[in-house]
Parts: sequence; C-alpha cells; structure tokens
Amino acid sequence: MKSNMITSDQFAENWLLLPDERPLLTNRMPHGRLGVALLLKFFQEMGYFPDKRGDIPKEAVDYMAVQIGVSPSAWYDLAWEGPTIK
Repeated sequence: MKSNMITSDQFAENWLLLPDERPLLTNRMPHGRLGVALLLKFFQEMGYFPDKRGDIPKEAVDYMAVQIGVSPSAWYDLAWEGPTIK
C-alpha cells in the first residue's frame, strides 16, 4: 500500500533553495527575501502561486527561514494585500 505521506527528504528536496536561485533574494528586506523564496518554491512544486499566506506550510516557512538566515516571523511582515503580492 502506497503512502501519501511526504518524507522529510522529499520535503527538503522541494523546499531547498538552489544556488542559482539565491541572487533573486539580493537587495531585499528580510520579509522580502523570505517571501520571494517561499513563493518561488511553492510555484515550482504546485505550478501556481498561493492564494493566501496559509497555503504555504509552516514547516516550509521555518525551513526556508533557516536556509536564508532570517526569522520565520518575517513571513508575517510581508504584505499579503496590494499590487506587489498579486
């Protein structure tokens, strides 16, 4: 019987920021770096951008924040309304 559970290795593979993706984060505030990285990886995995902040798993936020060296709380500083996020 095949499990639908995602393994930690699969999670890490899907949410690992690659070296050639890191330049997208330069010259941004912490919330912008985290936001760009999360939206990029979500899009790569799902094929569309999230409709709301909660569509991105907390585990992904935490994992990405560690990778780029910012606090996970920076995700909540990102304005979710307005033209920039759209």
